[in-house]
Amino acid sequence: MKIGIVGCGLVGSASAFALVMNGVGRDIVLDDLDRKRAEAEANDIYHAVPFAHPLTVGAGEYSELAGAEVVVIAAGVAQKPGETRLQLLQRNADVFWEIVPSILRHAPDAMLLVVTNPVDIMTHLAAHFADEFGVPPDGVTLALPHIVGGAGIIASLPIPLDHAENEQLRKSAAILRDAVDSLRLT
Repeated sequence: MKIGIVGCGLVGSASAFALVMNGVGRDIVLDDLDRKRAEAEANDIYHAVPFAHPLTVGAGEYSELAGAEVVVIAAGVAQKPGETRLQLLQRNADVFWEIVPSILRHAPDAMLLVVTNPVDIMTHLAAHFADEFGVPPDGVTLALPHIVGGAGIIASLPIPLDHAENEQLRKSAAILRDAVDSLRLT
């Protein structure tokens, strides 16, 4: 399976490294506005392959996301000291307005996994921009929603829950775990 990662900062490169070490995918493509950074991260991560699972890791442009089944969106700007989350949201919304259509132009069937902060709102914006591009946000790929956010379960763990809510959280976590496990190499 081909997996794209757009945004090669700390989260994007750590995601790529985790995929390599866990044997998820066969081909990982890193894309970043800073092409040299993407190439450097891809080269560094590729050096871990002999200690992990056989796969390829490389840097590319949006066009090289063609055929990707999953694209992790880790692109965005860092929060500045004193900047509110609403200000961060506006700057990251501007980034997504450009990258979501660029991803979908080349990988229209890919599931998008959003990990850019603030994740919940950025996931909603990704769905909105995808819908404007002509990809319905409720489309189904790999029996999962076309666009998912990487927060949710982890963000809700500190919240005290009653028994029914705990059971629902367990079910949601099991569904997510099964989905990720189905993506792993056998």
